[in-house]
Amino acid sequence: KIQNINDYELCIITSGKEIKAEFRFIICNKQVIASSQYTWDDRKDVRIDVHPKALELAEKVAQDKWQLDIVYVVDICLDSFFNPYVLEFNSFSSAGLYNCDRDEIVKHITKTSLLEAEGDL
Repeated sequence: KIQNINDYELCIITSGKEIKAEFRFIICNKQVIASSQYTWDDRKDVRIDVHPKALELAEKVAQDKWQLDIVYVVDICLDSFFNPYVLEFNSFSSAGLYNCDRDEIVKHITKTSLLEAEGDL
């Protein structure tokens, strides 16, 4: 857990790590609703399956007290030892979806939008 980070920080930089793979996760209302791998061994490798350690970390991010927004994107990477790290957060509206399940995204965002419009969120 990162210590001494203020809510107004725009960027946090840590020590460099060799990146083995990168994954995109769409989070909606504190739940991972879609995911996609997008690189492996420094090559574009877009596929629907994701490494279980990356998914586990994404689910922890989704359940954390702090949330970027109701819907957002988190990219998770694995280092050469397959340890997962948060690579970056992105707004949903400006992020590519790679091979994320678009039907699931629409279903969950529609449901969440209706809950928010009705004041239930």
